[in-house]
Amino acid sequence: MPANELQSMLMTGVGHGQGGDTLRRMLDQPETHRLQIILSTLPDRQAHATAETRTITFRADAEYFYPASTVKLISATCALRQLATWRRESADTEPHVHTPFRIGDAEPTTVARELRKIFLTSDNPAHNLLHDLVGHRALHEITWAAGLKSVRLRHRLSANEPPERARSAARISFQADARQIQIAERTSDLDLPSDNIPGLGIGRAYVDSTGAHHDRPMSFAEKNRVSLHDLHVLTMMAFAPESRESGFGLEPADQGMLATIAALDAPPPEASASNKFLLPGLLRVRPRAEWRVLNKVGRAYGFSLDTGVIEHLPSASRRAISATLYTNDSEELNTDRYDYARDADPFMADLGEAIGREMTRSFCPG
Repeated sequence: MPANELQSMLMTGVGHGQGGDTLRRMLDQPETHRLQIILSTLPDRQAHATAETRTITFRADAEYFYPASTVKLISATCALRQLATWRRESADTEPHVHTPFRIGDAEPTTVARELRKIFLTSDNPAHNLLHDLVGHRALHEITWAAGLKSVRLRHRLSANEPPERARSAARISFQADARQIQIAERTSDLDLPSDNIPGLGIGRAYVDSTGAHHDRPMSFAEKNRVSLHDLHVLTMMAFAPESRESGFGLEPADQGMLATIAALDAPPPEASASNKFLLPGLLRVRPRAEWRVLNKVGRAYGFSLDTGVIEHLPSASRRAISATLYTNDSEELNTDRYDYARDADPFMADLGEAIGREMTRSFCPG
C-alpha cells in the first residue's frame, strides 16, 4: 500500500477503472517524471466552510516545473482585476470586458474576446496582449498581494525577444462610448527575486534559439515560474472563490464570465479534449452532461499541466485538481520530440478517471 494518501487514493481508483497502466507507471517513477499533484475536496457552494476544504498532495513543489500556458490563468485574472481598478479610479462603468481597446498600433479587440482565445485554444498572442494590458509590475503586485508569492513572469510566450521586452507595455486606448480612455505606455523596474529551488536544470542536452546543440542541461532560471501550490490556490480563487477565506478580488460578474468561458470545450476543429486533459478519463466514469470542468491546461518542453475545478453536477461533488508531469525520454529539449501522446495524454486520462471514480463513489443515479 502506498504511504502517500493521494497516491493510495489514485491507485484505488484505477484499480476499479478501465485504464490505469500509465498512471501506475508514472507513480512508480515520480522523480523521473517530475510528477506533482494537489487535490482538494471543496465544500458545498452555499456553505461558508473554508475549514471543510480538505487538500492532499503528492510531491507538490518537490522541484521546478515549467508552467507553460497555465500562466495564462494569471494574465486572465489579473486583466479582470486591472479593468476593475481602472473603473474604480475613474468612478465610471468603463472600461469593462466588452470595451474595445487597442495596444499600440495593434488591431482593436476586447478582453472578453482574448479570454475566449486563452481558454478555448490556449492562444499565446492573447496571453501576451493581456500581459501587456496589465503590465509587468501590476501582474506581480496583484498576484503577490493575493499571497501568490512564487509568481515570476519573466517572459512572454512564443516570442523570440529580449527578456526586457516583457517589462514594457505600449500605450492602451479604450473606445468607451463616444470617448477614449488612454493608458500611457509603461516600463517596469520591478526586479524579480531569484528562485532557490531544485531542478532548474532540465534534460541532458538542448537546442538553442539559433539552432546550436548543447550537451548540458537547459537552465530554466530565467523562465516563467509559479509553484504548484500557488497555481492551485489561484485556480480555487478563480473558479471556487467561496472555498477561500480571501479570494482574488474578482467582481462577481467577471468571475461568472471567467467560469463560463473556462467550462467550455474547445470548438472544432480542435480535439474535444484539447483544452481539458482530464476529460477523457472522466468520460470513462459518467457521461459528458454530468461534468463541468473549469480549467486551464499547459504543455511545453515536455511538461503537461492541468489545473481546474471539476464538478459532478448530479451529486454536487467538487474537486480542485492541479497536476504537472514531465515526459521526455530523450532528455533533449527544444527538439519538439516529447512523449505527450504515448505518456502524458494517457496519464492525464487515467488521473481523470481515478478522480471521477472517487467523486462518484457513492452516487446512485435515479
